Amino acid sequence: MNSVNDDTDRRYFSVAEANAMIKDLELTFGRMLQMKAQVRTVYARLEEEGFAPGGDEFDIAPDGASDDVINCLTTLKTLIDALKVDVNALKNAGCLIKDIDEGIVDWRASKGGCDVLLCWKLGEKEVGFWHDPDSGYSGRRPISELLDD
Repeated sequence: MNSVNDDTDRRYFSVAEANAMIKDLELTFGRMLQMKAQVRTVYARLEEEGFAPGGDEFDIAPDGASDDVINCLTTLKTLIDALKVDVNALKNAGCLIKDIDEGIVDWRASKGGCDVLLCWKLGEKEVGFWHDPDSGYSGRRPISELLDD
């Protein structure tokens, strides 16, 4: 669950619109990273017990499971569902989540009539970079180049 890409919403953002979302993004990513850490811990316990699920849809009370295992499976399901809610909320707001663990988000924008992506990473105080859709994070360029046009 590290990358979410969906091209159904074609909303375009200005740098100011993307920057206005950063405070909420910081809170959301902080929460998601805490939940992912909890998921890893609970999953490790389930692996030790031989009940680690293979996907995000699973029975929370499988045959032969102890109460502790059922509690862990219930906790895991709750955490996964909460992560999905956060991811969907960001997606519905127009964010393109590129990496949850790194906190990388893109927004669609336009430069001279061409599609580009505004790019932000958790820890950055504002959107300082953009890139072509094909170049990705490694092709980030200073936002000043985008604003000069």
